[in-house]
Amino acid sequence: MAASANAGALRPLTAPPASISPSDHSTLTSATPSSFTTIPPVLRRLEDNVRITFEPAPEGINVEGEGMLFVTEAELSFFTNALTGFALPYPSITLHAVSRDPEGGAPCIYCQLDERDPSLPEPAEDEEIETREMRIVPSDPAALEPIFEALSYCASLHPDKYGNQSDEERFDDFGGMPGADDEDEADMTELGRAALAQLESIIEWPAGMRLPRDEEAEGSQEGQGAREDEQKEEGAALLTNGATSDKPLPNGI
Repeated sequence: MAASANAGALRPLTAPPASISPSDHSTLTSATPSSFTTIPPVLRRLEDNVRITFEPAPEGINVEGEGMLFVTEAELSFFTNALTGFALPYPSITLHAVSRDPEGGAPCIYCQLDERDPSLPEPAEDEEIETREMRIVPSDPAALEPIFEALSYCASLHPDKYGNQSDEERFDDFGGMPGADDEDEADMTELGRAALAQLESIIEWPAGMRLPRDEEAEGSQEGQGAREDEQKEEGAALLTNGATSDKPLPNGI
């Protein structure tokens, strides 16, 4: 069993979180309410028969067995059939992706959590960051995409802990961005390269998305092909027109 660690941003729950549907929210806000703070957050996805795993396991948070996943616009929550659970603020989720790695167990939403206190100063660039891994495992793999889309939407409503970060800056905290070029990868620490290899092996990138290194390799191949075509056309023109040239003809002419 993995060692426990401080629960950090995870807040224990003793009851399911309050929430309302988007239509109910529209009805409540169609007229100015007496207080907006009393309106429960909008529920974007409710998924039953879900399991949650952590590495390392957080102290004081019991997630054994299946439960219900609540993806609300306020925070991500999980409540088990044993009447225990947790709530997690979205800024603490620094990475989430669909994973169908056959060696990593059941298909899941793979997450990395940064549970540092946002009220503290931003850490130095060379400071090692401790992260926690979380896996959201629905009993029905078809639920992965709807959960991912709801999670992505709700997370977009909340700013990063330390201000707006680009995707590249966000991945810098964990050793680099997947798809970084060889020069960037060479600058990574051994830990960073290991983390990058792990992420690229388990993450399923959205259909049609190509990593920067793939595009760079394809561009290089296209450029080489264009140069070869240009050389062949030049050689053909010399032969057709009877022209002479001090330059040797391209190979294959």
